Amino acid sequence: MSEQLKESVFQRLMAHEDIRDKFYKDRSGTMTIGYGYTPVVMGRGGVWVVRPEVEADFKKAGTNLTEAHKNALAEIAYTKNNPKAEDAGARLEAATKDVADISLNESQAKSLFSRNYEEYYKHAERAIGKDRFDKLDEGRKSVLIEASYQSPSRINQIGPDLSKAIDAQDWGKAAIVMGRAGHKLDDVSRYQNYVHRMQDPNLRGKIEVGNGETLSTLASRYGTSVEALRTANPWINENGEMRAGSVLAIPDNPESPKPTEPPTSEAHEGDNASGLVEMKKPQRPTYGADGEAILQKLLQPLALPAYEVAVKHPGIWTEEEAKTVIGDYTMRKSHDPMGDYLRAQATDHFRQTYGTEPLSYDSTGKMIRPQPVRPLDGRPEEATLPDGRKLQKALRDMQDYLAPAFDADGMSNATKAMQSGLNLINGAKREAPRLKEDGDWGPVTDFSFKKSVASHGTGRVEEGFALGRLRALAERVQQPEELSAKTQNILGPLYGSQPGGGEKEPYHALALQGALNDLGPQHAEDWQPLKMDGEIGPKTTEAFNRLAESAGPFSLASSVGKWLGWV
Repeated sequence: MSEQLKESVFQRLMAHEDIRDKFYKDRSGTMTIGYGYTPVVMGRGGVWVVRPEVEADFKKAGTNLTEAHKNALAEIAYTKNNPKAEDAGARLEAATKDVADISLNESQAKSLFSRNYEEYYKHAERAIGKDRFDKLDEGRKSVLIEASYQSPSRINQIGPDLSKAIDAQDWGKAAIVMGRAGHKLDDVSRYQNYVHRMQDPNLRGKIEVGNGETLSTLASRYGTSVEALRTANPWINENGEMRAGSVLAIPDNPESPKPTEPPTSEAHEGDNASGLVEMKKPQRPTYGADGEAILQKLLQPLALPAYEVAVKHPGIWTEEEAKTVIGDYTMRKSHDPMGDYLRAQATDHFRQTYGTEPLSYDSTGKMIRPQPVRPLDGRPEEATLPDGRKLQKALRDMQDYLAPAFDADGMSNATKAMQSGLNLINGAKREAPRLKEDGDWGPVTDFSFKKSVASHGTGRVEEGFALGRLRALAERVQQPEELSAKTQNILGPLYGSQPGGGEKEPYHALALQGALNDLGPQHAEDWQPLKMDGEIGPKTTEAFNRLAESAGPFSLASSVGKWLGWV
């Protein structure tokens, strides 16, 4: 095994995983320590287990696990497998306390990484076959090893499809397959990084963002402007926040950038008293009437106090907040859809707070107040996302993605697409109320949107919106140039494709062609598979229109969602 490759994987891991000397919950809620080491992992059949080698790993790193530590890790695995169990919260809290005394220094953290590098190297080999893996360049090997480190089960799942793409030397298809695995982990920058590096390990015309780098420093280094970087990378939010490891397209003379010295942490003249360089906040772009209208709706309060409570996870409601929700639905008429939803949320709150044991009554028939199974705090908490972000910040982060789409489609059409997309991603789980797809952004749509963001995260809601827009596209007969441009506009920002990217970055087109090939045989006896060439021409457009009519717009959009791993 190449030491150079090992060091490359480690350096990339460091860009995504800050070293932590104590256990913490990562973006997916998994207990993690050091450089992203997770002692509890998802095993076969989707069951969470404690790594069999965990004790040896920590011993090699210079830390001995006690029986209490090992029991605590088993408890953590239990809570991952049984998140809705009435005792899950209490058991996780106790287990977290039991591992709180485990601490690693930087050398021990790297030892844990080195201890497992060989394991993930071999896992990547097994996923696609050793002979196939050995023929890859080191850049693509690095992608597979990193992805195996992140989620071995995902690499197992995509191994057959990835093998086919590698055999055909179809790196565009390989990038799409790789992206489908990374995207399911709700880590946008790492997913974007996998896709770009599988397509082109040398990242020609692109760079990876380093720690501490900003749009201003990168624009200066590569001889371009902040505005040009934003245009070439529409996923960057209003505040210019970028995670280390993100891949940026460099718009001006990408083959011959003008590098300068990277930024240092030394203070310079003009620094403020804290030693941090003062930077002016970029002005927010100006949008059209519909874009500005959706921005106002994103940040406006919800219509009713009960909605402000219900947008949060029921497990964190206070008693007073629960009373607010109960007071709302008891005043509604029977069979009111929103009332039924609020009632179900309140029931979930009581199960998580007081357990599922039957109620008890005293000799007079008066109900005895049940004892809580989790600690109760009378202070209301803010609504948060699965990755820990506050809901209000997440909504602000979505502005630059949603506003242009609403300007392009119009308020009513874009709202209808959002309603359709939310219904698609929420499905039978009912994380949010099912919506009437009428194009009216009223109080229930506003609540369902914000509840979906809080429950699923911004990425999943943006995916749903894209599928809703694609469904609307399938309701009308398309021409090749129109379908190509609109598919790029809808899927491109989520899949890293750039406008006018030609054959370099046809991820949106490959996604559409793959979905049509999956759906076609079910609805056309004479179906001829489309060539996966990343070009939306007459044949792809004809297939799109044909399946939109025979399978229906909803099935077509759902097929794209399934092919991408979104639904």
